[in-house]
Amino acid sequence: SAGRAPELALAAARVRSAEGQARAARAAGVPDLFPQVGLRRTQAFSGLFLGLGLDLPVFNRGSGLRRYAAGEVEAARLEAAATERLVASAEAGATSAAARLDAAASAFGDDWRRDLDRTVTSAEARFTAGEGTLAELLDARRARLRALDEFELWRLDRRRARAEAARAAGAEPDAQALCDGPIPTESESR
Repeated sequence: SAGRAPELALAAARVRSAEGQARAARAAGVPDLFPQVGLRRTQAFSGLFLGLGLDLPVFNRGSGLRRYAAGEVEAARLEAAATERLVASAEAGATSAAARLDAAASAFGDDWRRDLDRTVTSAEARFTAGEGTLAELLDARRARLRALDEFELWRLDRRRARAEAARAAGAEPDAQALCDGPIPTESESR
């Protein structure tokens, strides 16, 4: 169901199942009346007999089954409560992680991109002018690639955290969770 984590629905179903089994165990201790119909032949006479049978519980029949079923109900309820706490903490953690990753977006604004481009442009200019070495130029390009790699990893982590937060809340991830909006610049985040 929407707005509810699947683990909670499963735990609630287990409680209902255990309660149903407990009701069935209690019902087994109630005497049943059942009709009896048959043919009987005694001493050369055949006859049809009709009757009512009554199954009486003797010596508290089924008490062990009832105690077992009651224990299962209690265990299912405790498990459901533990599952609720676990889901609530998972939701809080996922929401917090998503918020922290969203807050880190300002580090990857337009200024960050311009700084990466300036670093490589500067290394190229130094190399062209003969003041820098090829190793310095390649190091600047590698550093830019590593920074872009970190940016892509951050985007992936942010999408994953948003999807986990939506799942923990029992919702389907929407376009906002799976797509990146505009990255705020440093001046917009202040």
